[in-house]
Parts: sequence; C-alpha cells; structure tokens
Amino acid sequence: MEYAASEREQLLMLNQQIQLQSKNMTSASELYSAQRKKVHDFRAHLNILNQLMKNQEYSAAEEYLEKITEQQTDRLFLVNTHHPILDALFNTKAAEATQKKINIDFEVNDLSKLPFYASDMVVLLSNLLDNAIEACQQYDKDDKAIHVMAVAQQDFFISVRNTSEPVVIINGSIPTTKPEPQMHGFGLANIRLILEKYSGEYTMFYENGWFQFTADIPFTPIS
Repeated sequence: MEYAASEREQLLMLNQQIQLQSKNMTSASELYSAQRKKVHDFRAHLNILNQLMKNQEYSAAEEYLEKITEQQTDRLFLVNTHHPILDALFNTKAAEATQKKINIDFEVNDLSKLPFYASDMVVLLSNLLDNAIEACQQYDKDDKAIHVMAVAQQDFFISVRNTSEPVVIINGSIPTTKPEPQMHGFGLANIRLILEKYSGEYTMFYENGWFQFTADIPFTPIS
C-alpha cells in the first residue's frame, strides 16, 4: 500500500509538471504573438508621427501622440536574460501578473550559459512565480507586488519575494489550506525535487506582509 501511494504521488507530480510545461508553452506562444502585434503597431504609429512632423503639423502630431498614449494601458515587458526559454517564461508571468493588477519587477543578468536542463528551470521558476501570483491575489491590500531576482555568477541565485497574507512554515513546508489537500502541494514538492537534483539549497520565510523564497544552485555538471 505504501508503494502504491508513493507511485500515485509520483504520477500526480509528473502530471503537474506536464500540465505546467504545456500551459507555459501556450502562454509563451500567445505572448510572442501579442508582442509581434505591438511591434507592428508601434512602427505604424512612428510612421504617422514622422509624416506629421515632416509636414510641420505639430499640433496634429501632439494630439495623435496623446491619443496613442491613452490607449497604451498595459506594460510591455521585455525581460532579457539571453535565455530564450526563460525570457518567454518571465515575460509570460509578468504579463499575467500585470493583468491581475500585481506590480512585478525583475533583476536579472545573462542566463544563457546556465548548465541546467531548461525543462527543469521552467518547472522550478514557474512554480515559484505561480505561487507568488496566487499569494498576491489572496492578499487583501491594494499594494500587491512581486520582486524577482535571477542572477548567474559562480552559481545561480534565485529570489522571489511577494506580498502575502501570513504564512505558516513548518519544517520547510507550507501546509495547504485548499480542499482535498492530497491533490495539492505538489508545487513546492517539485521545487524541492529540482533543487535536490542540482544540489541546490533554499530557504523561505514570512515577515511583515512579505513572503520570500531564496535558492542557490551551484554550477555543477548534470549527472
């Protein structure tokens, strides 16, 4: 019975990873299409403004600029780590957070040389960002925010800090309050599995309305 329960848990975790990767692929594709449209529209606006300025129609140019500025209600995120897959992930999550009225910012550097499987990094970072977005949605104040740091130096340092209702942390775990708890909680379990795979260490804590998860992964060869 213990073996069957363990096998069931592993299957549930694998299914969660597959669904997560599928969701991110779809979101990344939608984001790419949206950004291409924005670039196309931006060029069209520039052409019109350029023609108005050439014709010395300055009042018309100013009025047109005001109109397109009013229409630009959403931020265009361009997180650039030189890692195409992580760029798609970060920009997708940034767009999702913004749509949900959550302020989000990133501190990154060149991640193109990360010596890890991209699929593992997608599972790790997607779970962290999804957890942060969900926590912000449940936060009952208006100043919802997420700060993300992903920096590669001698190792890979990751920090996700977000506004949150009080969080109970017991032995490095967060007990779920969702219905059917046996069907939830795999996000943190998957994060742990990835970090264990790469000999990474992590810590998390809650203080004064903020939850923070920090991880450090050494640059060791993949076994």
